[in-house]
Amino acid sequence: MGTFINAIAPTFAFLLTGRLIQAVGAGIIMPLLMVVILAIFPENGRGTAMGTIGLVMIVAPAIAPTLAGFIIEHFSWRWIFIGMFPLVVSVIVLSAKYLVNVSEPSKPQLDVTSIILSTLGFGGILYGFSSAGDKGWGSTIVISCLIVGVFSYCALACLSLRCRLILGD
Repeated sequence: MGTFINAIAPTFAFLLTGRLIQAVGAGIIMPLLMVVILAIFPENGRGTAMGTIGLVMIVAPAIAPTLAGFIIEHFSWRWIFIGMFPLVVSVIVLSAKYLVNVSEPSKPQLDVTSIILSTLGFGGILYGFSSAGDKGWGSTIVISCLIVGVFSYCALACLSLRCRLILGD
């Protein structure tokens, strides 16, 4: 979807929206790949599988700028995204035909308390450290955010030790 939006983007805002959608997809790929590798590969084959995927993830960004420069110089910038359509269609068709479900269907439950605690923990610590440069380490806001963040993470750790639903499972 992001690639399609980028290919037809009439303004920079549309292009940015398409890139945002692509970034969300890219952010999902790596953790999902690791889960699939752990599910389908035996222990002695996981390192090879992870290494192969890591190699692809490293080589692609090294080649992409040169390839994109060539495409932009000889064609329109839109062809960077239009050129992906045949690949995307091929992957979708082949995936529908050959991929099998490697996990058992389940109905996961949402642990709202863990989500709230992790959000407060991460947000408090991040905002506290980010604000310290402007407001100073002695600022009430900075100290409060850091305290809330640390206590939220401690509460999350305690909850995770005795709770069946673990956010970081």
